[in-house]
Amino acid sequence: MSSNDDNLKYNSVRVLVYVVLGYILVIHVVGSSLVALYTSLAPSAKQILKEKGLQIFTFSVFTTASTFSNCGFLPTNENMMVFKKNALLLLLILFPQGLLGNTLYPSCLRFVIWVLKKITNREEFDYILRNSKEMIYRHLLSKAYSYFLAITVFGFIFVQLVLFCALEWNSEATDGLNFFEKLVASLFQVVNSRHTGESVFDISIISPAILVLFVVMM
Repeated sequence: MSSNDDNLKYNSVRVLVYVVLGYILVIHVVGSSLVALYTSLAPSAKQILKEKGLQIFTFSVFTTASTFSNCGFLPTNENMMVFKKNALLLLLILFPQGLLGNTLYPSCLRFVIWVLKKITNREEFDYILRNSKEMIYRHLLSKAYSYFLAITVFGFIFVQLVLFCALEWNSEATDGLNFFEKLVASLFQVVNSRHTGESVFDISIISPAILVLFVVMM
């Protein structure tokens, strides 16, 4: 390997470090900001935090970090059940944080690198995409594996969502929710069964068949 190739590989590894760091920082900052903005503007969510003695900043940062890292810890005793009617908040926490910090991380990381390559035209990004194994970073998958991973993740989510809605749509767990709230809450629940472990429904009243499904999908 020539010195030019060595330099390119070294620079590519260094660029990858910056990309990963930026990816994590952006999601945490943007995610926390969106959650804080919503809880500040939504009277129901703001009232819940007030009753529990939680500061908006504390809740936003803690929830974002916990969701992204898939810890499943929340500063509320009831997990996310107290927010099951706050559909927008569930969406803000669900997609940018729960999914991007877990199984979809390799696919999203590769997509971010591809976008940066298109924008900057830097050879380091092209090298990273063509030589993912040489980067010695296990989360950086090849193009084919990244596609397969994304298809698998969304496939599992779709199967869970269909089965959950079929069995729990008019159950005690979803009582009191309108159509949109049921759909968002159900999506949140099935996604988190494989990712963060957060719950918007009382698991004790969910049908045994769905609990078995969750166990299989974990």
